[in-house]
Amino acid sequence: MPLRPRVLRRGTLVAVGFGVLLVAVLSMWSLSDHGPSKVVLASAPTAAKDTIASGYWLVASDGGVFNYGDTAFHGSAGSVHLNAPIVGMAPTPDGGGYWLVASDGGVFNYGDAAFHGSSGGLHLNAPIVGMAPTPDGGGYWLVASDGGIFNYGDAGFFGSAGSIHLNKPIVGMAPTPDGGGYWLVASDGGIFNYGDAAFHGSAGSLHLNKPIVGMAPTPDGGGYWLVASDGGIFNYGDAGFFGSAGSIHLNKPIVGMAPLETAEGWACVTSDQQGHCPFGADPQITGSALSGDPYVDQNVWSPIPDWSQTLYANSPTDWRVVANGPAGNTEVVAFPNTGVDMTGAVDSYSKTISSFSETMPHNSQTSAWSMYDLWFNNWADEVMIQYDFSGNGSCDSVATAQFGGTNGVPVQTWHLCDFSGGGSTTLDWKLGASDPATSESSGSIDILAMIKWLETHGYLPTASTWTAASQGWEICSTGGQPETFSESSYSLTTS
Repeated sequence: MPLRPRVLRRGTLVAVGFGVLLVAVLSMWSLSDHGPSKVVLASAPTAAKDTIASGYWLVASDGGVFNYGDTAFHGSAGSVHLNAPIVGMAPTPDGGGYWLVASDGGVFNYGDAAFHGSSGGLHLNAPIVGMAPTPDGGGYWLVASDGGIFNYGDAGFFGSAGSIHLNKPIVGMAPTPDGGGYWLVASDGGIFNYGDAAFHGSAGSLHLNKPIVGMAPTPDGGGYWLVASDGGIFNYGDAGFFGSAGSIHLNKPIVGMAPLETAEGWACVTSDQQGHCPFGADPQITGSALSGDPYVDQNVWSPIPDWSQTLYANSPTDWRVVANGPAGNTEVVAFPNTGVDMTGAVDSYSKTISSFSETMPHNSQTSAWSMYDLWFNNWADEVMIQYDFSGNGSCDSVATAQFGGTNGVPVQTWHLCDFSGGGSTTLDWKLGASDPATSESSGSIDILAMIKWLETHGYLPTASTWTAASQGWEICSTGGQPETFSESSYSLTTS
């Protein structure tokens, strides 16, 4: 069911279409029939992605926090003597806490929001104007009006505008979905992008009726919205235009915005190393070879210190993980995957094909690859099919073969790596004629043809039987920063 736009009080909160929330300055008199007159300067939506957002917090310049809907009150700085006013807030990923930040860089943490540091004791060239958390909540950025960036916890530093002559001051920032970069926005609509944040356009060259006061990214990071103090909206990239408050007479100016995701939330969210998301029958995963219902697994099977990973899944064909692993690690730590148990002799089926569409980081310190992990003969024999690579090690190819040409599968060349030993067989098909392997993020493969070739050429026992089939990413390192691996389409068909 789509969320309906909500207006709490005139001049307070305005929900525009079904895409963004705008926040206007209001006094405490607007929230209750009595109380101190402090200005509400920031808001944050319910953060947890496993449910549809149905609440928010407001924070006042004196640190007072007001919670609505399904949000919980975790504490406030309302009774604390502040050296400088509060200018922003950010929720933790699960909505179990939040941070407040003051203009002097002081950070106040409540609930499950951990304190990772602050710039409260530093001499700042310009005041702090906002903050943003990392995707896993293990850190945050503070941004100053001169474009200076202060990073804490697992928040990476990707650059700043602190040394640039700005035409107008910075008024906000937004991180990319994987935490590998961020955008800064100035009051004239100028955009400054760092890390993996792509530039999608700016309002820097436009004549604005009112200054820009904030920005918000789209969920996939493929665009962003800018909002002006008169409620005008400027959309770039894949950010849709749903309307604006630019033509409305506002009692007070708009001071910020937040995206409102209206699609169904994640059906399963887990940060457990062996987190398991079971699902019922899926129309994209079918056939008589299946011996159970599909699932999505976190599968941090070889954990190391400082590794964190969160799995979000709506179905076996719509899921993602946000992983954060130390730089330089070269051993596989996790294989988050969608899988299904299977049965029957491989040769008894006339068709076993699969298709996929995924995205994974290709940064210089990322070590991971997208792949199928296939098991046979009661877990005795393993075959991997790898097709998207970032920092994958080379192998000595023992054979090259072409597969495809039927059932809509294109003809492609694959090379075979043999890692047999220790009483078991591990065989890797890698896309491409030789190392370096060829990467593709979407496509289809003829699994049956690839397995029968291995049987025919003596790499697998003849008349091998199915045990299980899974598809996901083997991850060794994310370079010490959170990175997102996403599956948007997947199918497996046997007959």
